[in-house]
Amino acid sequence: MIFHALLLSVSLARSPLPDDSKEASPPASSGPDRRAPPAVRPVEPISLPPITTHTLRPGVVVHHVRVEGLRRARVRILFGQGALALTGRDSAAFTAMAWIQDQATRGRSAQALADYKDRYDLDLWTDGTLRHHSVHLACPLEDLDRGLRLMREVLVEPRFPRSDVRTLRRSMTRALLIDGPRRAGSVIDAALRYGWYAPEHPLGGRPDIRGWYKVRRRHLRGLHRQLLETAPLEVLVVADADLDALLPDLTALTEGLGHASEPTPPLPEGGPASSKVIGIDFGSTTTASVALRRPAPSYADPELPAFAALDHALGGPFLSRLNRELREEWGLTYGIDASLTTRELEGHWTIRTEVHVDRLGQTLDLIEAEVERASEEGLREEELRAYQTKIVHAWNRNLSTSSTAARAYGRWTSRGEGVDQARSRVEAVRELTLGAPQEAGRLWLDADRPALLVVVGDQERIDPQLQERGLEVHWIPAGLMLLGGP
Repeated sequence: MIFHALLLSVSLARSPLPDDSKEASPPASSGPDRRAPPAVRPVEPISLPPITTHTLRPGVVVHHVRVEGLRRARVRILFGQGALALTGRDSAAFTAMAWIQDQATRGRSAQALADYKDRYDLDLWTDGTLRHHSVHLACPLEDLDRGLRLMREVLVEPRFPRSDVRTLRRSMTRALLIDGPRRAGSVIDAALRYGWYAPEHPLGGRPDIRGWYKVRRRHLRGLHRQLLETAPLEVLVVADADLDALLPDLTALTEGLGHASEPTPPLPEGGPASSKVIGIDFGSTTTASVALRRPAPSYADPELPAFAALDHALGGPFLSRLNRELREEWGLTYGIDASLTTRELEGHWTIRTEVHVDRLGQTLDLIEAEVERASEEGLREEELRAYQTKIVHAWNRNLSTSSTAARAYGRWTSRGEGVDQARSRVEAVRELTLGAPQEAGRLWLDADRPALLVVVGDQERIDPQLQERGLEVHWIPAGLMLLGGP
């Protein structure tokens, strides 16, 4: 062994060494040249699989999307009726029905159902809104038939355990009467909702506190039966599977369900007739929470892409204009959030932050000045380009997981859109010019438009700051605000 090692070392010593003075030439290759980084090119939106729509029978429509490579399948059943159609308002009974339906079935206790879902990695849940009720399933593709059978069980044979009804009743009444009034976030959410929408508007319906005291198991069963007997439904399937192979299972899933009735129409327009300021006194606190809401374009408004670009530049990323001004320049807050909400017939734009109570007036001045500057001057080229890139990146990530795919296609089918229509919204953003956000800002951020300002904190220290700025505040106790205000 030692002898062979000595021979190898002698052989290496006699071998000629390469000439380091000569510049090495890259090996001939048909691949890319990696000696320099590639040129930066604009990101392009990718093509997404289309939606195939199939009518099983009157009142039952199936939307199918085949996404190759997805390991989990997603199924959503969307009933075209919700709280408004079943109870006329956002009622306690409907909320309880939607929340408890997925807890147990007639054939499985809550523990048995939870164990079964864990054993086969099945996620199954229900949800309810003013206009819809939905049942959702996520499961491994190879167990889709098992998941659909369980979905059928939860869909038509929920148990609505009395213990869950009692627990939810206690939790909701405690949240409205005890815990909620102590949380600034809960109070400001209530003030934004009830200050923006009138009591007769579907979104302005006040909490059904008496309904929570009275809700019983029989009420939930009655609403569930009414839903199954009257509502049309749509099934959305996002999976790496052919529609023809799925139709027998989907037919069995929806057997006896779905009725050819009209779905709930879009919610009406909302918003206050005039500007208002709502204050909630939180006693001797050093922090003040503030929210400013203004009207915004609806989902179908052609101004929406331009206004959304303005929203992104003002309060979107961490270094947006308002974050840079209030956090980086003045150190007033840890961060500021701007959110744009759009529906079929109306929209609103909300700015929220928290600051030291003695700096509230200064914060309002800085926000107002920055918003006014953006509406008058528009965006810089790099701000518009950043938003356009973000929208394309978001589009390209729609197929990242089964969850993102189901969320995207669920959003589009709920609005009656196909992939081409959704893609056209991305193209509308890519075609924006610098003048478009400026025009949208002048139209929608005009100071004469009604706005809602909500402040939460120490009334004695906040009131003088607002009076200096000519703002008349309507102060409401926190507990009363959670129940809809006076």
